[in-house]
Amino acid sequence: KSSFLDLFGRPGRDSSLASDRQNGVSVFQTLHLLNSSHIQQKLQTGWRLAEIRRACPDAPARIEQLYLEILSRFPTDAEKTIAAEYMASQRADDGFLDLAWALLNTSEFILRH
Repeated sequence: KSSFLDLFGRPGRDSSLASDRQNGVSVFQTLHLLNSSHIQQKLQTGWRLAEIRRACPDAPARIEQLYLEILSRFPTDAEKTIAAEYMASQRADDGFLDLAWALLNTSEFILRH
């Protein structure tokens, strides 16, 4: 049983139709993504961030890889600039984690993925 999947519209086991899935967006979904210690823990320990850090030595490469992983697209030039400035203003990998968290909470991610 997964309360996360239930919250995001998973149909019951007795149904195999995609049309039985509830695709509506609710305030509870938004609050869960914004405040969930579950999501924060996944980002910090169980997600691909460590692999991205190892594979991408510099901030521009990390930014690009985060956008590809989370939004399935390359960042625009404006997005690259904003993300790089933010990451440079933070200590260690805090900016990298914050960027991942911010991308997961964009309307683009929530409504498309």
